[in-house]
Amino acid sequence: MLNSQMKRCLPILAGAACAGASLACAVLAWQGTETIKAFRADAEVKDVGILKQQEEKDVVFRLFNATSAPVEIVQISTSCTCTRAEAAVRNLLPGESTELTARLHIGSRRGQVAALVNVLYRVGGTQLERLSLTITATVEPHYTLIPEEVVFDRVEDNNTDLSLEASFIIAPSNGPAMRVLKAYSTHPAIEVKSISQDTETGNTTIHLVFDPTRCIAPSVKAEVIVHTDSKLEPIHRVPVRVVSKRVD
Repeated sequence: MLNSQMKRCLPILAGAACAGASLACAVLAWQGTETIKAFRADAEVKDVGILKQQEEKDVVFRLFNATSAPVEIVQISTSCTCTRAEAAVRNLLPGESTELTARLHIGSRRGQVAALVNVLYRVGGTQLERLSLTITATVEPHYTLIPEEVVFDRVEDNNTDLSLEASFIIAPSNGPAMRVLKAYSTHPAIEVKSISQDTETGNTTIHLVFDPTRCIAPSVKAEVIVHTDSKLEPIHRVPVRVVSKRVD
């Protein structure tokens, strides 16, 4: 008897389960539809790969009006003067799209760089909203520095310096040959002693001397300003630190 009752209930339970599953699927589908009904770009981040210094690169974003109202692009701004951006069309009806072209000018920057493009817009005349886009690149510099920062160690107790001299090397990494024209320090306690170039490798070694008698503070931060004949990066600032160490 019990088995027959269960058999009669099974179709009802199965139908209820299917109905519940269908409702859940419908809710998920509705939520998914809602997430794409917006003013958006084909990608929020675009990487342009490896560039050289002073190189320029155009990056194109496609903007979509997936809302049910007109979209007005009010303003386009960038995070730095190295980037300019403009949209082909500023007013988009529902379902329309346009191209936003951003020109990235690398200048003398080096390493990993990122530029932000902010698009301010209105949907149907409402309050302003913002769409943020990012351009990334890896810049291969004309020359490298080994090391990238110079550190002098200074002993506090007897005012004896562990390292009175230091040096760094400027080595061309790509592009035409280059040479160092001059170099000087921004702090009187740190002096550029000599500049020597290896004609075979093209590397230039800059020797520094630290004079503790001209250093009042226990620690110092300075820069060595290097002028080169490179058209890609004519001036480079090398950080220099004097670090005090206590000897027990």
